[in-house]
Amino acid sequence: IESVSNRITHLVTVDNDSIDLPYTKCLAAIWSRTEATALKRALIKIINLADSNPKWELKAVNYVHDEINVEFNLGYAEIVLTTVNNII
Repeated sequence: IESVSNRITHLVTVDNDSIDLPYTKCLAAIWSRTEATALKRALIKIINLADSNPKWELKAVNYVHDEINVEFNLGYAEIVLTTVNNII
């Protein structure tokens, strides 16, 4: 079973004519890797956004699972929140 990044997440075992496929574990592994990849891609875009707009004082301060927390200059709240939300 392969994830979206083409890595094998679980090997399927074949014993005689019986196939052991840990379906839920395969799905969980694929989802976890997909989620991690999406989070890393979003972080890169947020860092680039911060570099392009220094007056926003944008920083990614924490991230876990499917959540990214940012800090920024409140004077730019509307544009920062909209832009970061569209990235995530």
